[in-house]
Amino acid sequence: MGSISVPNQENNNAQEWGLDKSLHSILLSVTFGGLATGFITFWVTLTFMYSGILCAVGAGVVWLFVRGMKGDEFATRAFVLFLISAIIGIAVGYGSSIGSGVPISIT
Repeated sequence: MGSISVPNQENNNAQEWGLDKSLHSILLSVTFGGLATGFITFWVTLTFMYSGILCAVGAGVVWLFVRGMKGDEFATRAFVLFLISAIIGIAVGYGSSIGSGVPISIT
């Protein structure tokens, strides 16, 4: 059958990670921001190295903003999530440049 939930019971998964809904929304916005930053910087520079450097600078800015809002530990989570998302965004930009025939450079 289906599962029965108790109305006043909090989400166990959220308790384990120590996250509430505002923290989830911050992590979600950091994820999409990293994806967009990686994709756009790759298409602007058309190089892996420069887009990676720009994304690393952007991750530092994200860390500073989130640290001011939620503290150092959460800022480190957001920093790592932004870097991983930016790398995925760069890879998507690379894949779309192969499909369009745009020449790219490694450095």
